[in-house]
Amino acid sequence: MNNLDNNILSLARKLNEIKNSLRNKEIEPYNLLKYLTINEPNHSSILYQLLSNNEVLKSFLRFINENKKDNFNFDADLIEKPKLTCEEGRIDLLIQEKNKYVIIIENKVCGASDQEEQLERYINYCTNVLKYSNNQIYVLYLPQENKEPTSFSINKNKLQILKNNKKFAVVDFCNDIYDWLTEIIKNIHKNGHKGQKE
Repeated sequence: MNNLDNNILSLARKLNEIKNSLRNKEIEPYNLLKYLTINEPNHSSILYQLLSNNEVLKSFLRFINENKKDNFNFDADLIEKPKLTCEEGRIDLLIQEKNKYVIIIENKVCGASDQEEQLERYINYCTNVLKYSNNQIYVLYLPQENKEPTSFSINKNKLQILKNNKKFAVVDFCNDIYDWLTEIIKNIHKNGHKGQKE
C-alpha cells in the first residue's frame, strides 16, 4: 500500500472506532469532517483522489446504487477511462466519459448555502458546453447530513424528473460516505489492495 492508502486506512479505522463507541453509548453519530479546518474544495480534492482509482469509483457508484436505488441507478460497468476534474465550470467534481455519461458532484460538506440556480447551471453546462444529453447526466448532492438541495438551486419539478429517471441522489458525509469508506476498508482487509490505478 502507498502512503495515501495507509492514511485513508488509518483515518477510517479511527472513524470506525469512534462511531462504534458512540453506538455503544446510544449517542447519535456526527460528521467529524465538519470539525476539520479544510474547506469544501479541499474535501472535493480528497474525494477526487479516492475516485481517481477506477475500482474505487465503481465501488462508490455501486454503493450509491444499492443504498439510493429509489432515486439513482448508474451502470458502473460503463466506466472504462473516466475523466475526473475539480472545479470545471465551477462544478466541485465532474466525472465523465465522452458520449457515455457525466456525473455532477456538488459538495456541501461544510454547510455552504445553495447558490441561485446552481444545479440547473451545472446541468446546463453539461448539456450546452460538454454536449451531453439529459439522459446521460447524473447528479450527486453531498451535504453534511441528509438534506436535499433547495428550490433556489434547482426547480422542484426538474429535481423530481431527475429522481424519477434515477439520476439524482443525496449522499451525505455523516452516514453514506462513512459507510462506503468502511466497506472499502473491509474489502481491503478481505481481498488485499494493489494501490494502483486501472
